[in-house]
Amino acid sequence: MHPGRTPEAPRGKELEDLAVALMSMSGYYLSPRLVQRPYGDDEVLELDALAVRLTGRDGATHRVVVEAKSGTSWGYSQVFKLLGQKVYLGAGHALFIVSGCEADRVDRVDDRFRGLELHAVHVPGTVRGAAAWPLWLKLADRGLIPSASPPTAAALSNAIRSASRRRLAEDTLRRAVRNSGHSAVLANAAYLIKACDDVGLMVADPGARLLALWAMRDRWWWLGQDAAEEEAQGIGGSARTPDGDRIVAEAGKSIKAYPIVQAMLLAGLRVQLDILLALTEIAIGSSSRYRLRDLPVRLALAARAVRQLPAPEAVPWLTQQTVWHWGGVLDRRDLAQLATEAGLSTDAVFSVFPVVGRLFRNWKADMPPEETLRRKSKRREQGDRPGFG
Repeated sequence: MHPGRTPEAPRGKELEDLAVALMSMSGYYLSPRLVQRPYGDDEVLELDALAVRLTGRDGATHRVVVEAKSGTSWGYSQVFKLLGQKVYLGAGHALFIVSGCEADRVDRVDDRFRGLELHAVHVPGTVRGAAAWPLWLKLADRGLIPSASPPTAAALSNAIRSASRRRLAEDTLRRAVRNSGHSAVLANAAYLIKACDDVGLMVADPGARLLALWAMRDRWWWLGQDAAEEEAQGIGGSARTPDGDRIVAEAGKSIKAYPIVQAMLLAGLRVQLDILLALTEIAIGSSSRYRLRDLPVRLALAARAVRQLPAPEAVPWLTQQTVWHWGGVLDRRDLAQLATEAGLSTDAVFSVFPVVGRLFRNWKADMPPEETLRRKSKRREQGDRPGFG
């Protein structure tokens, strides 16, 4: 940066990461970067993020489409596009997050479209000064976030780094599948990416979404293993080998090892989290043509277990936070922090993990035993978190 120049607000992809982090820290389950492309290469829509928050035991679901824009080249055509996406997806709100332009311009958009539940907010500077941003109060006044109290700059920065890492991994995978060559692994991944995007965007019925995602979960897991075998044996290699197992393990421990394998495993993890969201919607009574008795036994049992938890509506968010920001591994202080952010007791938060662990035992990040969390940590892990943090 030039000496004396004022640090700029996040722009471009960094602003997208901030938007995901902001909503994630405000109690929303986030599905970043969804693309609908049903007709070959013709793109119907692309979202920076779809944010979902479940409330209470009445099945209420709040959906917010999120778009981030920086600079001055945007205009009302982009605003109307976002409004159309909100209507097209049946979301209750749209959020337009803008940096790198005059705040008055953003406020005019907000005033004109507020009655249509499209809200525009301005990011005036760096994350270091986030506590002073006016957007927290505006979003709280509109009912989009539960409190006008901002997160700490450190917590927001950590959430941004997590969002950035997942975006970079997804970019790596989407670039790779566009030129799959002779790799059946990449060709299959291209199909599954499209299928997951379509389900996330267009299947509103949580039961139908749950069953569609459930049918994909094992395929994603095996693609991660197959990608590791191609790393070990070359294109077309599929036999299970010790080298392939080693590569999967290394990809789960380091943020730099085997980016394609890691991206595949992260994609599989995202499917599992989406399954948990749909399952929780069913459990808390969201409208669906499917009943618990229509689900596979494993899912029906998990839904009943979720229903018995102290705060079942918080399950998808709590699990996504744990996996995104702590790699699935919590110590005592982490558990206390997560409970504070959720407005729940540590016991209520911890009760989620046995249920989640029974549904999926291959999170690629260990759900810790109870005694690990309840005793004082003897050793704080230093350096990189596990690969899925």
